[in-house]
Amino acid sequence: MSDRKRLRATWEGYGERVYFVTLCSHGMRETFGQIYECEFTPSPLGMLIQEHIAALPKLRTNVEVCAFVIMPNHIHLMLSIGPTSRESFGLNAGCLKAPEHDEALPDFHHNSLLASVTGAFKAGITREARRRGIASAPIWQARFYDHIIRNHREFQQVMKYIDENVEKWERGKVKL
Repeated sequence: MSDRKRLRATWEGYGERVYFVTLCSHGMRETFGQIYECEFTPSPLGMLIQEHIAALPKLRTNVEVCAFVIMPNHIHLMLSIGPTSRESFGLNAGCLKAPEHDEALPDFHHNSLLASVTGAFKAGITREARRRGIASAPIWQARFYDHIIRNHREFQQVMKYIDENVEKWERGKVKL
């Protein structure tokens, strides 16, 4: 991975936290469904993604799906990983500062809880889509986007963003 730009904070362990994650389709193809009159209608692949989102907390007991939206070419998820849950997320969420500001963690994010959860999620959908004959071409972009939710205000902003995403797409404001 040395030839790739590191997109994540080297001082963050990407462990037990609340994350806003975006997973994009390969080539940004609109294969997950379509939006018409502010309603998302999933494709067979989109329905499979819904099934996997619903199953995620059962497969990974340390993961809570706080919110999600499936769009034609991407998915937004708000995930709580670890003992932090939506109910306990509040005023004392802590701040993001490395012990020595820019000190890198020795075990970078590739083996983190977040990378493990997103990788297994994407792989499970790919396996099942191929088994069902829904998809043969690559489904996902290789990487994912994430944002660490630092406090209650950000939590509320992301919840609102997820809730309004389909409507914004319809108005042409959100097309990653």
